[in-house]
Amino acid sequence: MIQRSTDLGGEVTPVFVYVSCDAAGAEPLILTDAAAEDGTKVTSASIDRMGYDSAVLVVPAFAHLANTKTLTFAVGILESDDDSAWAAEEVLQAATTLLTGDVGHAKKTGILHLDINLRTRKRYFRITLTPATNNAGDTANFAAAVLLGGKSSLPAT
Repeated sequence: MIQRSTDLGGEVTPVFVYVSCDAAGAEPLILTDAAAEDGTKVTSASIDRMGYDSAVLVVPAFAHLANTKTLTFAVGILESDDDSAWAAEEVLQAATTLLTGDVGHAKKTGILHLDINLRTRKRYFRITLTPATNNAGDTANFAAAVLLGGKSSLPAT
């Protein structure tokens, strides 16, 4: 009987990392309400899922939000058979609140975690991420990573 490794590092492969930056991709960004980047979709590079059955999108975020104001994220996926012609975007998660401010304008942290079943997906995919704040003066920063898992073949021992 073949037994899977208990080493998580041997079971997952990080393939995409994004750190919030300005529209030109040149400078680190603190997302603020109504800034050019607020509510603007970012799209990952192409990810080849060959040999993997699942993925996890992880988005750690840090925000300074006024009482009841929010930081939301919408997530989508684009698919391609050949890494050149892309199907229409499919929504994986509509805009959903990750963080909500409270009295005292306290700093908040949180992690968006989204499981993605790749078994029926095309070979290549891209993730889209749309962050948004909804109050002047609120600020946020975030990063994103896609981890591939569920290898269809076990590593040689």
